[in-house]
Amino acid sequence: MKRSALSFFCFLFFIILSGLHAQNGDEVTWKMAVRRWTGNVYESLSFRGPIQMRQEDAFQIDFEPEHDCYCYMLKEDSNGKISILSKSRATANVKLVFPSSEEDFEIQSPSGTERFFVIISAHAQTSLDKVLKSISGDGKADASSMSKVKDEILRIRQSLSGVATEAEKPAAMGGVTRGNTSREATQFEGRSVYVKTITIKY
Repeated sequence: MKRSALSFFCFLFFIILSGLHAQNGDEVTWKMAVRRWTGNVYESLSFRGPIQMRQEDAFQIDFEPEHDCYCYMLKEDSNGKISILSKSRATANVKLVFPSSEEDFEIQSPSGTERFFVIISAHAQTSLDKVLKSISGDGKADASSMSKVKDEILRIRQSLSGVATEAEKPAAMGGVTRGNTSREATQFEGRSVYVKTITIKY
């Protein structure tokens, strides 16, 4: 009887451990940095709140996952128009640079606000993929499509309200794009889905 009870508890422990492993297997750990070009170096900026920039400032957004995942990045310009920068699978430990390693986003007049919506997910976001198909081939969305995209991003964000809070900490990110580059980045972990908004004011 004692041996049977011991076997049962060992089996139960194995099931619980297997379940935790499967759950942890869905978690995505990743890093992100917003870097402004200062003329000879990329300077890392905090994106916890709105980032203040000036006309003709240039910057990049760097992303590096520790696990294979899906990376969605959308840009909303000062006129409220949305364009797709990424909606693809990202490979573990491979750094992605937006708009590219040889190019920058550049602040142009007049003054305004731009937003970058970043959705990182262990699995493809099928509902988001569906609404993104309504965006035309040039990457621009009409008013109706933009509303649907924003609603879907909000839905994903709200679905995370009951999920455990993600861990966030400073980290270093490798790779050099042009000149000297600050290695400072922010690392996120503890979830399978993340929604981040980078706000640029100028």
